[in-house]
Amino acid sequence: MKKLFVFLGLLACSLQVVYSRPDIPEKIQFADLQVSLNQGAENYISDFIGKLKKSPTYFQQLVERARIYMPLVDKAFKEANVPSDLKYIVLQESSLNGSAVSRSGAVGYWQIKEPAAREVGLVIDKFVDERKHIYRSSFGAATYFKQINRDFDHWLFAVIGYNRGPVGALSYINKGEFGMKKVKVTQHTHEYALKALAFKIAFEGEIPLKAAPVQLSLVSNQGETKVDQLAKAHAIDNAKLKEFNPWIKGNQLPKDRDFLIVVPSSRPPIAISQPTSPTVSPPVPPKPTPKPVAPDRQLGKFTYLTPETDSEYGEEYAIVAPGEQLVEISVHHHVKLKKIHAYNGTNNKSPVPAGTQIYLKNPSKVGFHIARQGDTWSSIGAFYDIHPDKLRKNNRIRGLGAKIWPGQKIYLKKKKPKGEKILILEPAWMLSQPQPSQKAPEKKVVSVETSRENTPTPSGKIYQYHAVRAGETLWSISQRYQTSVDALKRLNNLSDNQISVGQKLKVPQE
Repeated sequence: MKKLFVFLGLLACSLQVVYSRPDIPEKIQFADLQVSLNQGAENYISDFIGKLKKSPTYFQQLVERARIYMPLVDKAFKEANVPSDLKYIVLQESSLNGSAVSRSGAVGYWQIKEPAAREVGLVIDKFVDERKHIYRSSFGAATYFKQINRDFDHWLFAVIGYNRGPVGALSYINKGEFGMKKVKVTQHTHEYALKALAFKIAFEGEIPLKAAPVQLSLVSNQGETKVDQLAKAHAIDNAKLKEFNPWIKGNQLPKDRDFLIVVPSSRPPIAISQPTSPTVSPPVPPKPTPKPVAPDRQLGKFTYLTPETDSEYGEEYAIVAPGEQLVEISVHHHVKLKKIHAYNGTNNKSPVPAGTQIYLKNPSKVGFHIARQGDTWSSIGAFYDIHPDKLRKNNRIRGLGAKIWPGQKIYLKKKKPKGEKILILEPAWMLSQPQPSQKAPEKKVVSVETSRENTPTPSGKIYQYHAVRAGETLWSISQRYQTSVDALKRLNNLSDNQISVGQKLKVPQE
């Protein structure tokens, strides 16, 4: 009997360790919110985390899985400009199981129903279901979070909206708290939001403790549609490729678009030897460009936005991020890569520098232009076939010498709203770089597009070089430098009008 009591005592101690409730802080940071928890909320979250860790083996399996897949989730959320704290909800939704299907028909890592998936640009057809694509579904989920947050201006309410729908969430939130950054959470807060806080607390400190057993990368299928050829190209077997890519339903991809394949990055890919596949050069890191000269941030006439918060971003244009490839922009914004090449004069062989504006529709149909270093009213007008005076009028600019700032949103076909400040669009990655002082003499700023070389041409004139940007043509370049297309062709020994991004052309000195 004594031995039995000793055994039961040891068992009770072990159970106490397993079920021990973690200490929950009274205040935590979630997205841009300062969250205060009352005792009831602390108890709920503590109990929930205790249940998560009830089986140490299962919990560690989740942690290991998160170490593998969470970097791609994090990448998607950063590119969608959504707080990274929301990424832990993928564990809440599916335990990072891409093949998960709910009773209500929600599918994949983020448990998205088909209408919502199509709304955020995910592809679902007889070949693929991108709800099961770890990166694409995460980008779609982040897009949905952002759409909800535009109405609520409160990321915890957006979390409830993700679960209940934007309309259904209204019964569980207080409209008077929209936009507030200090939040009080109680045991009566919707349990989906409480669980979101619990998952962040439970996993935030566990995932970074050691490296993932497998590093995953995103690569273009480069026009290849057969799974066995893709597996061969990346030195893995078909089963392993399908394990990382459960979104591929069978053994073939559609031929009418490009996709991002998830592959282990520990082995370098080998070339896909298919004569019908387009030749794509390996990614080349963009060359560093001079930092843009930004307006004085103390002046009251400027409004600063990141492109992702602009209403036209993703519809009319996108901005190339450091290391980003055009195929990624094609997949993100659901525009065929060949159309992007046609709209921007780009190709698969030449990398596009970070900060480049990429047109997602025909440039003749866009309503705005994002100014680049060296743009003038005349050069913009020549490109879009709009008289410079009309441009200045549409942008409520008086005088001929009005300054154009890099990143400025230029209205093309309609007038800037009365009273609106000058909009300056700066990508988040650019904001992290120190801006040059405005006191520096402007003449010392080196243009991104041109470099001078005092070399006489056969006619005795001095010329400079112009690096071709996305969307430019010989015609727009000739108008900028007040010359003709034929003169440019003669100066550069061109037999036709074809030019490529990054190509250096001799042009008359300005």
